[in-house]
Amino acid sequence: MAFYDPGLTGGRLFLFTLSTCPHCRAAVKLLTALEAPFERLEVDLLPAPEREQALAEMSRHNPGQTFPTVLAGSRVLAGPGLTDLRRAAARRKSGG
Repeated sequence: MAFYDPGLTGGRLFLFTLSTCPHCRAAVKLLTALEAPFERLEVDLLPAPEREQALAEMSRHNPGQTFPTVLAGSRVLAGPGLTDLRRAAARRKSGG
């Protein structure tokens, strides 16, 4: 099972998040305020087998497994950097 398929996200950002992570909440809040299209997967709320699959998939993009991990097409943003996230959101919102 793949959680992220760039061909099916329709230009949306994809976030691997944790429900308890303040950086993840800040990223979601920012993207919502910017009205950027995104999908998120709260990894810690998944049942154990799916959680392991999600972590394995996230590791292919971000071997450090830091949260949030944001996939923007072929670009990967990891950790709390909101400046890069703001740029990626602007690109997605404008269709880039």
